Amino acid sequence: MRLFFMKKLLLIVFFIPLALSAMAQDTVYSSSGKPISQYRLKEQEREQARGFDKNKLIFGGGFTFGASGGLLVAGLSPVVGYRITDNFSAGIGLSYTYYQQKLAYSNRSGGTSIYKFKTSFYTGSLWARYLIWQNVFVHAEPQISSWQRVTRDPYLDPNGQVQVEREQVLGPALYLGGGIRQPLSERMSFVGMALYDVLGNKNNPYNRFDIRFGVNVGF
Repeated sequence: MRLFFMKKLLLIVFFIPLALSAMAQDTVYSSSGKPISQYRLKEQEREQARGFDKNKLIFGGGFTFGASGGLLVAGLSPVVGYRITDNFSAGIGLSYTYYQQKLAYSNRSGGTSIYKFKTSFYTGSLWARYLIWQNVFVHAEPQISSWQRVTRDPYLDPNGQVQVEREQVLGPALYLGGGIRQPLSERMSFVGMALYDVLGNKNNPYNRFDIRFGVNVGF
């Protein structure tokens, strides 16, 4: 009988450390010393996964330059966004364009002189992209532009000074279309798009059909 109880005691002594070890494997302690269950730890990891991830940020943009027939156009169009899912991204864009045009007017001697009309275009936009197949995506971008346009050709006032009448206007647009990306590295891609302004508002200073090229980081 005593031998039987000794065997049971040895079994209890042997299995208690194993049980404690198994319990310890399912317990993580916080900085305050309180235990956190593995289930709660996984919940915290899932919450972090649903939160902000800087690796999902998108940066990029493009530039514009053109000169022909007395017309000069140069601009920058940076964009920033966030990859909400593996296929869907959205963000904002800003654009600055310098515009210069040569306008002819009659001078006092009856000849023709040239006046350089200079202005700037300021544009803000929202954009969204969805990958529909591998590196092919669709793109939507509503935007608004503020700029000045000439309402009367240059002329000489009574003091002999050149005058140009202009007005400040707002030009809305909605560009829809698609594009393709060509990965250059793990996080950088060359992006090309073909877009069309479906609104066709006369105050939009840009072409209705818009071809864009640029480099994006994170997309």
